[in-house]
Amino acid sequence: MLQASQELEKLYSSIVDRRILDELAVRRGVLEERIASAETEQELGDIREGLNKIIGLFGKWRNDWITREYLRPHFAPAYELRDLIDKKAQTLVRTKKVIGANEPIIEVLYSEPESTDERTQTRFRRAPEYARGSFEPDIKTTETVRTGAGNSRVTFQELLEYYHSKGLVGEESTAIIQTLGAINLMGFGIKSLSGSGKSYTLDMLFDLIPEGMVYRMELSSNAAEMYNAEKINHSKIIYIPELQKAMGSKNPILVEVLKNITEGKSARRLVRDQSARTNLEQIISGEQGVIFTLAVENAFDYDTEFSRRVFLLQTDVSRRQTDDILQSKAGRRHANKYTQSSQVLYSLREHMRACIEFPETEFENPFAEYISQRIPRNIRARTYIDYFFDLIEACAKFNYQNRITIERPGGRNIMFVDLEDVYNIKELYWPEFIKSLMSVPIFGEETLDILKNKNGATAQKVYEELKEIQPSFTFAYTESVLEGLVDSGFATKNDYKTRSPVYSFKQGISSEEFDWRACWESGMAYVAHYYPILAEAWAGKQATVDGVFVTNHHAEQINLVPNNKLLPMPRGV
Repeated sequence: MLQASQELEKLYSSIVDRRILDELAVRRGVLEERIASAETEQELGDIREGLNKIIGLFGKWRNDWITREYLRPHFAPAYELRDLIDKKAQTLVRTKKVIGANEPIIEVLYSEPESTDERTQTRFRRAPEYARGSFEPDIKTTETVRTGAGNSRVTFQELLEYYHSKGLVGEESTAIIQTLGAINLMGFGIKSLSGSGKSYTLDMLFDLIPEGMVYRMELSSNAAEMYNAEKINHSKIIYIPELQKAMGSKNPILVEVLKNITEGKSARRLVRDQSARTNLEQIISGEQGVIFTLAVENAFDYDTEFSRRVFLLQTDVSRRQTDDILQSKAGRRHANKYTQSSQVLYSLREHMRACIEFPETEFENPFAEYISQRIPRNIRARTYIDYFFDLIEACAKFNYQNRITIERPGGRNIMFVDLEDVYNIKELYWPEFIKSLMSVPIFGEETLDILKNKNGATAQKVYEELKEIQPSFTFAYTESVLEGLVDSGFATKNDYKTRSPVYSFKQGISSEEFDWRACWESGMAYVAHYYPILAEAWAGKQATVDGVFVTNHHAEQINLVPNNKLLPMPRGV
């Protein structure tokens, strides 16, 4: 009876959404006229906000494949209208009718703190009733500050629409994090079972990156890659399809090259030019990102130094994910399958190019101290915290059109992180981050669930249950997962000498949750102290008296800090 009631409720909800989409189709002509006649970014922003709410309905059905495919064609008018808004916005910027995302809005003086004690004396005032994103203080001093007008032209939702149009099913967190890792030229890999979609997911990413920016490094002879130094140096990303082949090939030169690059150092090698009777130096610069795949079934265990310099993602190997993929593949055999418009695809590729080639910029993360307090304390945290911070900065870079940036004459620019950047990385990456930090092996959680439901189990018993989850699981990998859980303190085993020890659950994986109000207030206090002239502009673009609002990767607006009553008051006021 309960299931029938839920199905009826879902059916009713889909009918309501269909009516909303049909009403939009009827009003399409009127909206096209409004877009064509718009003279300001604000007018376009009002229309876009309404469209985003409608497009956001698509994300509501992400776990219901049948309804999602039924509604998909009816979203076409919304996407086409948003394309018109993007084209019109570009026209407005070119004709200087409005201040665009990269036009100067205010000028400020960079302010150093007068004393460490003063930071605790930050004063606050009640928030004014200004619209989010529209505050423009009247300040004239020495450095140019640029801030985006309204929403960024390219959003995470549009990025996910691209991945879905290419056949991505689930894996949305992996898709976004791998994109951010790529634009920030970070070192990372996808480690999972063979055939679980590691290369497939990365191939979608590389289709977004302009040609010539990715160098594919595969199994090669000793020192062969050094002779390709010039080609590698002209690329931005080195891709290693199967890390175990590259680093397990008894090729010490290649191993050292990868270790140097992931640490940001250049790899150098002297070779003798017999014809010129001189030594030549081959150099591969350390400015590239490194991306790789690795199958867990392989006995290969990569170099410890290398493993500290990269972070790992994994694909979903659950039975439910397999069902969803099979359903999706069936749906893509229909003639009316969804494809993304060429205009949106072009915008995404150009945005990726802009992010990868972004001018040298420093990032100011006002929430850094608060975040560091939430990180579990162990020796690995000293290295792994950088991955979390780097991804937050990559999130700000992806949204650069809507972030405040100080342009310093003759020096590096400074881009300010928003609370939205912290929230999205927390939601998308935190679980994987904690597992990596706590040395939980891939599929360690599933193994712990098995142990928790048993009063001790041998590796054979755990293997039999894991095979039910994923038939390609091997006994050898099951043993390595159990030993990894013992080493990291999440499981115990009763007898180290026996050939069949019994493993038992010891503790679960836990971490401190974020108090978003405390996080926001710590960020406000930091900006008010170190950048007092910027404080109102930075806080005002994110908050109103109703709360501090963020947009997640499904274009849903979330009020993280309801009833936000306080904003920072600049010093001297």
